[in-house]
Order: sequence, then structure tokens, then C-alpha cells
Amino acid sequence: MLRQFPRIFLWHVVRHLQRHRLLAVLNVLSVALGVAVYLAIQIANHSASRSFAAGIDLVAGKAQLEVRGDVDETLWPLVAHQPGVKAVTGLVEGKITFPDWPGEYLQVLGVDLLTGEPFRTFDINQQGNSPPLEQWMGEGGQLAVQTEFARRHGLRIGDHLRVLVNSEIKNATVAAFLNSRDEAAAMPANFAVMDIGWAQELFGRQGHLSSLQFLLDDASQAKRVAAQLNQLLPPSLHAAPPRQRSYQIESMLSAFQLNLTALSMVSLLVGVFLVYNTISASVARRRVEIGILRSIGATRWEVRALFLGEAGAFGFLGVIAGMFGGVLLARVLTGAVAKTVTSLYVLLSIDRTWLDPWQFATAAFFGMATVIVGAWLPAGEAARVDPVQALSLGAHAEGAVTRMPRHAWFGLGVLLLALGSGWRALHGGSPAWSFAAAFFVLAAFALFAPMTTWFFGLLAARVRRAGVIWQLAAGHLRQSIHRNAVTVAALGAAIAMTIGLMVMIFSFRTSVDAWIHHGIVADLFIAPASNEVIGLEAAVPSAAIEWLRARPEVRAVDTFRELECSFARPDGKANTARLAVLQGEYRHNLSFVGGDDERKMARVFHDRCVAVTEPFARKFGVHGGDHLQLTTPRGPADFEVVGVYADYTRDEGQMLMARKNFEEWWNDPPVQSLAIYLQPGASADALTDAFRQRFSSEGEFAIYSNRSLRQRILSIFDQTFAVTYVLRTVAILVAIAGIFLSVTTLAAEREREIGTFRAVGASRAQVQGLLMTEAGMLGAIATALGLVSGLLLAMVLTWVVNPAFFGWTIHLRLPWSSLLATSPVDHPGRAARRVAPGLAREPCGHRYICSGGMIMRYLSFLLVLLSALQVSAADWRLALPGWRYEFPRDQHIHPDFKTEWWYFTGRLTDDQGNVFGYQVTFFRQGLRPPDAPSGTTSRFIVNDLKFAHFAISDVRGQQFHFQQKLSRGAFGEAGFSNGSRLAWIDDWSLELAPDGTFALRASNGPTTLQLHLQSAKPFAIQGENGVSQKADGPGHASHYFSATRLVTGGTLNIGGEAHTVQGESWLDREWASNQLTTNQVGWNWFSLQFDDNTELMLYQMRTRDGGLDPNSSGSYVASDGTVQYLRREDYQLTPTKWWTSKATQGRYPIAWQLTVPKLNLQCAISTPLEAQELVLNPVAYWEGLVDLQGSHESRSVHGHGYMELTGYAGVLVGLSEGAKR
Repeated sequence: MLRQFPRIFLWHVVRHLQRHRLLAVLNVLSVALGVAVYLAIQIANHSASRSFAAGIDLVAGKAQLEVRGDVDETLWPLVAHQPGVKAVTGLVEGKITFPDWPGEYLQVLGVDLLTGEPFRTFDINQQGNSPPLEQWMGEGGQLAVQTEFARRHGLRIGDHLRVLVNSEIKNATVAAFLNSRDEAAAMPANFAVMDIGWAQELFGRQGHLSSLQFLLDDASQAKRVAAQLNQLLPPSLHAAPPRQRSYQIESMLSAFQLNLTALSMVSLLVGVFLVYNTISASVARRRVEIGILRSIGATRWEVRALFLGEAGAFGFLGVIAGMFGGVLLARVLTGAVAKTVTSLYVLLSIDRTWLDPWQFATAAFFGMATVIVGAWLPAGEAARVDPVQALSLGAHAEGAVTRMPRHAWFGLGVLLLALGSGWRALHGGSPAWSFAAAFFVLAAFALFAPMTTWFFGLLAARVRRAGVIWQLAAGHLRQSIHRNAVTVAALGAAIAMTIGLMVMIFSFRTSVDAWIHHGIVADLFIAPASNEVIGLEAAVPSAAIEWLRARPEVRAVDTFRELECSFARPDGKANTARLAVLQGEYRHNLSFVGGDDERKMARVFHDRCVAVTEPFARKFGVHGGDHLQLTTPRGPADFEVVGVYADYTRDEGQMLMARKNFEEWWNDPPVQSLAIYLQPGASADALTDAFRQRFSSEGEFAIYSNRSLRQRILSIFDQTFAVTYVLRTVAILVAIAGIFLSVTTLAAEREREIGTFRAVGASRAQVQGLLMTEAGMLGAIATALGLVSGLLLAMVLTWVVNPAFFGWTIHLRLPWSSLLATSPVDHPGRAARRVAPGLAREPCGHRYICSGGMIMRYLSFLLVLLSALQVSAADWRLALPGWRYEFPRDQHIHPDFKTEWWYFTGRLTDDQGNVFGYQVTFFRQGLRPPDAPSGTTSRFIVNDLKFAHFAISDVRGQQFHFQQKLSRGAFGEAGFSNGSRLAWIDDWSLELAPDGTFALRASNGPTTLQLHLQSAKPFAIQGENGVSQKADGPGHASHYFSATRLVTGGTLNIGGEAHTVQGESWLDREWASNQLTTNQVGWNWFSLQFDDNTELMLYQMRTRDGGLDPNSSGSYVASDGTVQYLRREDYQLTPTKWWTSKATQGRYPIAWQLTVPKLNLQCAISTPLEAQELVLNPVAYWEGLVDLQGSHESRSVHGHGYMELTGYAGVLVGLSEGAKR
């Protein structure tokens, strides 16, 4: 038989499915519904977790540690130099809403572009480039928004927005768009970025940060570095990996998500019953075929495999259909899940559904498991059929009757298991035991189904006056007990789930409604309107509170504040929860467990005490009289728990504290909402109108009366259970599908019997009546069984699941009107009315069963440096002719010019003759003119940007070392002054002694340089009439002088070796506001020192057409220090060798032939080290040491110098136009 098995399988299964297509479709749909609901819930849960995690990942970027909370910004420089810390950046977070787009919000991240670059996982893009720094850092309200958000609202660069922050309407500008650096990574549409300083100003967070992010030298040492940092941090802060926050949120959401998963599994459980019913019907209908197969040699395993294969075919098609349906259903559920999570836990926006292959694999596994489990017992029954008894259906039915008592006793045992599981869940066991209790309740009543069905049939048969049709239906009910019991169990489970959810939600809503009526006693409630979108973020203006308290019609004003607080439990374990802060007096609106409400609240207001909610007490094991150690900005504070009170606002629980105690330990005056109590006879509407008229210009407020707030809370409750309503609807649809399937299966099984009825004269109406009566009986039994089990399930959900997972006390209430209105008793009759007419017309009813109409009905359900160079001279002073140089004045800062630098280059040798070139440069890039309107208090909003370069050319080692530093100087770590310290960034510095000697320090890891430099010649003024012209037009110039020969000595540490060095250096000192034009793409610059004590400075400005700008020029410094100006035509430079960079593919002319006819000077310029390219993404240029050899005035000369080549590895945009003065 084994060889013939595939043929027999095709004959047994495929032909059967072809003949009974509607049965097949209904079974496929039953599996598909279960798979679709389960998969949709998994997708919605995963999307919620991934969306929140994506937001955390986007904020934290590549950070390996973070310090999160109310962070004093002065901690930044303190922790930045700790051992093991590679980089630190600060963040400011906040949320804004839009009065013109109700319900829309942005989660804004204030970043520091300079220190945050190594952390970022996104780019800030303005028309292909980073936004100009003077715009981004110098102007307020500059936002970079996600491209999807911009598309949704039709935004373009430069568009202005009205935003609502802390009840105030402010202005913002779309300055750039955000793009993820990783295409596979997610970026929420409601994510935006702005400069950290302006974010502090926008959100009123001056002096404070939301977090500090850390990169480490060695990520494996994160725990050690975190412990080290925690010793420096105040008690209210601690260092931890950023993902830990995601884990905390996932833990907080786990109970909610587990509930949804458990509910979705009920649909799969119902599918097990339906498949069991179908395969059982198939076995009963084909007992003769089974007997024949067994008699000709088919083994029991082969018979079992045939029926499991039939179920597997249903399962495979159902899984495929369910996956498509699950994705579609997930789009509906995801929005409901997001709203629920936002209402109860944390602000969440799910912009996309996250599809994980493992979700589909798990759904497929459960879908196939559903059909295998459902088909296993009937398939085993088929395998055990005795060939001799195969023709006796009565023997089969008799066997089902004899097993009824055993099933009933098993059912009682399972009920005891349900009782034990519930007790375990409420007394220290895992909350998952509560779900086990719910499952055992459903399983117990499924085992009661055979006995219940048999007794109902027995009782119905004794109703003699009901007629022949009634008697026949009652007889069939008992004769087909093996089939009808499974039908009743399946329908009862679906009905039980529907009723259980209905009763639990009604009880919960009733309890919440009673809590609202008892707890909400004020006449008016006022809060910033944005808090309805972004949670408790915005604060009520203090002026509004004072105005209300001064009104004669106002009797009292209570204030409310909520924040996150860390605390230590009585067992010493650290946790985090919400802390509610109340200012006012006890309004007899809290109900404590154990009573004595007034005394307990008096202690909260007058002693160092807190009260906690029921969920808090259960989650953390806290009771009245326990002590909690709260982490506050002023150190740990011990508070006694006076009692536990009922509250339904948060399932993770919260603590309640009086404002007096809060102000003693926290310096956090803002409040987020107000409760207004009016004098008797005062009009709430009149006060509302007066308030809006007075404060309409200061923002938008949500103002609720007592009644409207109650309605709003209940609407949020209904929104919270929107997902459950969807699942309940699916359960009802599963029940209807099950009834239809059951009636259809019974009718198909009795095709010959119905044909006999018609042959002996039964009318169509009689056949239809028989089927309708049987269906009605099945529906009545299933409804009764489902009602009882549903009520028990509701008790488990209300009294076990809710306390175990959430800690709420819910009083059981029965929604009698809803139970009667939604009772599915009449569904069997409806199903029978659809099936019976076709059977009554045709002796063999399979023609109707094969029709497609019913099938269709069921199917219908289913950047930094580049930015620094792109300057605008608007409102900055221009470099114009007539400048009179004064020293030492002009060696110091010129803050009214936009750009300036101190540029040192030189050639050094050590005692062994080793040659080194060096470059140390300090730059100042203006962001805001010194006379720009200020009004800002954030230390991160500065007038200029500081950055510096340090490079060493090691000729012997053929190595080039380079380091760049950038800083705002927010903490004084970088800056410029008019004192002896000219410029500095961290440990890099330039100092000027009274005798004119420069002291220069810089380092790059183990490479350090310390030099003293003394000018051997007077300063050389470059250009003519006080300016060095770089392009045509006024202001396209700089003020420029050079120290062309600085006698240099000091120390250089490189490669682990210390070198005493000496040599000669060159200083270029230059300041300007508007040097270059857009037609200029780069320059060639040379500072050359000859051994005859003369120097030469040359620069060539290159244009886009490949030519040289006429303003290219230079200067010759004679041995006595006199300066001779050189025009472009006075010298010729011809490249003789080119070098191509492997890093940038830039092609640089690194060797030149120089001719200056008027000086009788010819010189070859070469470099001892070709690879001296500085790569500063997105800018790269070549600058390094060069050697000279040639003749001057017919005498042989040698020398050295420095050469700078820009614009060869991409256009280097220069200092652009736009000056006003």
C-alpha cells in the first residue's frame, strides 16, 4: 500500500475537496481567520516595540552609554575627560505641536553638530549640503524635518511654521531635511532636529540637558566606565546603555502585548474545534471507505496520514490566506495599538508596519499546529476503525456516548486546575498563570459539551407535543453526539470569548466611571492643549495661575505635575515610576484600600509621606507603612507610604506627593494642569471665556468642565480598548462561521437521509424545518454553555488577569442589555435558513454546497567644515582699503569680522638631522555679529565657532599625522582673547608673551608639539593699501600680515620618541568677511623661505573655467624686511609632477617650476612627502612641507616652505558674497 499511497491520497483528499468545495472553503477560512488575527497582533505588537526602539536608536545613535534625566549641562566637561571615554555629546529633547495641524506633533532633538558627528545615524541635508552653520547655529527656530513629514504637509526649505511649546505659539523655519545614513534603519516621520542651544531656548531648558551620550575607547569596558561615571554623577542620574531604556519600555508594554497575544490565540483555539468537527464529519461519512482500505491492507498509520493530509491541505491554504489577511488586519490594529500605548504608557507614533520573517514563520507554525491538533483525534479514530464494524455508524455513536462521563470528570478536573492557576497568579506566581486559568475554563466547558448536548437531546425528546420534526431533530442530536458535541464546544468557545470580553470591558468601564464621579470634583480643568497630543510635557504659564487665583469667582486652584522618578523599594531594588505632585487640599476624592481616607491624605499633605496606586503596590510589592527611598536632585530622600488608593490612569502605577514635599527636594516649579473650584453661583463658561480672551496670545489651552472631562476620559477608555473590540468582532465572525460550517457539515453528512425523506413525500418546508430545528438546538446549547463559561471567563479576566498584570480592582458588572442584544442564539437558524432551501430542492444537497455565493460572502471579510567655509558677510564688517595695522592689537581677535585665523607652518629638525614639517592653525568662524540682538541665555548659542588643525609631516618615516578640533567654546574650553592667551581649544593653545614671543602647543594622541617662536623680521603687510584683494569688488579681500621668518625651538613627541627640535616657521595672520566669489573653485598658496634670508608668498586663485583670477598676487620680503608687492603677471608657476590620492581620487600638482623675472629668481618646488592630504569629509585639500632649489640674482639658493592646494578633490566653496557693510 505504501507505493500506492500518493494515488490514494489524491483520490481520497483531492476528489473529496472538489466535491465539497464550500466545506473546504469554510475550513480554510476558519484557519485563515485564526492565523490572520494572531499574525496581525504580532505585527502590531512588534511595530509598536520597533517604532519606539527606532526612536531611541535614532536619539542615542551610536552611543554605548548614556546619562538620561534632568542633566546639569556643567557635567558635560566634567565627564568628557574621564578615562575610557572617547567622545561625549549632549542632547536636548522636547515635543512641539502645531495649532494649524490638530493632532500633529514633532519629537525634536537638539543636537550639537560638532561633538555629535560620531554619534549620528542621520544626515541633515539642505539641497545636497549641510545647512550653513551661521544659519543653523546662529538663527533660532531652524528645524530639520523628516522627508515624509515634509511631504505630508507640502513643506519646502525656508517655509515658516507656527509651533506650540509650553502653551506658547512660536515660530520655526524648515531649514533642512533628515535622511537616514542606513537605508534599512527607520526614521519616524515625527522626528525633527535643531541646534542644541536653540532647543534649550525653545523648550525653556537653559542650563539643562536631556541626556549625555558616550562613545568609549573600548566598548567591552562599558560596565567599568559606567561605574566610574556614576561616582561623578549626582544620585538622581546614572550611566547605562541606551538600549536599556528600550528594554524598560518593552517590559512596561509586555503585559499589554501579552494580553493581545492571548486574545489572538483564542481564534486559533476555536479553529482547532472547527477542524476537529470537519475531520470528524469526514471520518463518519467515509467509514465504509476506511473499512475497505483497511481490509485491502492499508495500515493504521496510512489511514491516519490520509486524514491528517486532508487537514494539512486546509491548513496550508489557510496559512497562506491568513498571512495576507494578517498583514491587512495589522494595518487596522496598528493604529489602535499606537493610540492605546500613547494613552496608557508612552507617546508613540507608528509610521509603518514592521514585518519580521519570524512572525510569519510563527504564524505558519501555529496555523499548521491548529489543523494537526484538531485533526489528530478524529484521524486516530479513523485509524482504529475495525473493518467489520465500519458499516455500523451506530457503534460509533454508541462509543461517543460511553465516553461522555469520562469527559465530564475530566472537565471537573480541568476546572480545578483553573482554580489553582488563578490562585497561583494572585499569590506570588507569574501573571502568566492567569492566562492558564482562562484557558482551563474554556477547555473544561469544551469537555462538558458531550454530556450537556446528550442531556439536552434527552430532555427535548420528552416534549411529545412539539411534533414529529422536533422529535426527529432531538433524536438526531443524540445520535450524532460525536459530531454535535464538537460543534457545541467550538461555538461555545467563541461565544465564551465574546461574552467574557464584553463583561470584562463593561465591568472595567463601570468601575472607571464610578472612579471618575468620585474623583473628579473640580468645576474646571485647564491644561496646555499640546498635552493632549504629546502627553504631560507642556507647562501652564505661571501668569495664568496667578490670574486665576486673583479672580473673585475662583474659590481655589489646585495644581498638578507629573514626572519620572527613580526610587528604591523596601527590598532595596531600584526602579522607576511616575510621581504625581499635587498642590491643594484633600477634596474627599480618593478611595484608599482599608478606608481612613481623610487621615491618610492629611499625612500626605503635611508629613514626608506619599500614597501609591494599586498597580504600583502590586507591581513593586509595596504596602501601607513601607518606606521608599526616592532619588531627588538633592540626594536620596526617605518617604513613608501612607496607603494604597484606587486609580486607573496608569497600569504601571504612580506615587502621589504633596507640592510642599516636592519643592523641598526638587527645583522644578512648572505645573502641567490646573483644577479650578468656583464660588457658589459662579459661571464656568464666563470664566472660560475670560481666560481665553486674556491668554489667547500666549498659547492654546484645553479647558474642560467637570462633565466634559468625564466624557473625555471615557472616550480615552474606549479608545484604549479599540483593539479588544476588533478582536471581539473577529470572535463573533468566527462563531458565525463555525455555526454555518457545523450546519453545512451535518447536512452534507445526511444527504442520503434527506433524499429518503424527500422520496417518501416530505416537503421542502419539512426538510427545511428539520434542519432549522437542529440548528436552533445546537445554537441554544452552545449559547447556554458559552454564556456560563463566558461568565466564568469574565470572572477570570476581571478578578485574576487584571489584578495579576495591572493591579486594578474591578467590580464585576453584567451588561444585561448587551448580552441579550448580541446573543448568537439566532445565528444557527440564520445559517440553517441559508442551507436548508437548497437541500430541500435537491435530494443530494452537495450542489448548493459547491456554489460560490457563500464563499464570496466569507471572502469579502477577509558636514561641518564645508559649512564653515560657506559664509555670508551680511551684517559683518568688510575688509576695505585704508586699514592701519597696529601691533599687538592686530595679533588679537577681530570679532566684528566674520572669519580669521592664526596659521603657523614650519620646518623642524632634531639633533640627528631628522626633518619634520608642521602646521598648527586656529580658526574663528563667526556665526552671529557681536551686535546681533541676543535675548538668549543658552551657553550653546555663541557668536563664533572655534576650530583648529594640527599636522605633522614625518619625512624619515614617510608618515603624515593630522588632527582637527571644533568647538563652540560653550564651557570656556575654546576661545580667543585680547590677553596673552590668543587662542585655545582644550589643550591646544597659542600664547603671546610681552616680548613678542609665541608659545604654541598641540597634540594628537601620543603626538605632541610644544614650540617657542620669535620673529626674526618685522611683520610683512600683504597686499596693497591695507588689504589683500582676492576677487573683484569691495570687500572681496582680507586684512593680512605675515611673520615670514620665526626662529623656532621646542619639543616634538612622535612615534614614542621625544625629539628636541629647532628650525624656522611662518605665521599668516588674516581676517575678513567676504573674500571669495562663487566663480572661484580653489587656490594654490606658497610660503617659501630661502637660505639667503629672503621670503616669498604667492597665491593663485583658480576659477571654474580653469584659468586664474586676475587678483592672484604675492609678495617678496627682502633680507632687510622690506616688502615688494607682486602682481599675477610678475611670476609664473608651472606644475611638473602630479600625485593622485587613493582616498579621494583628487589629482594634485605637487611639484612646480617657479619663475619671478623681476627678481631674477628661478626655483624648483618639490615635496619630500607626497601623501600630505587632509581629508575632512566632505572637504579635502593638500598642504605640506616643500623643498626649494634654484637661483636668485645668479646665486644658487636652497630653502623650504609650505604649499597649500585646494579645490582639486572637489570644489572648495569659498567665503561667499552678501555683505551689507
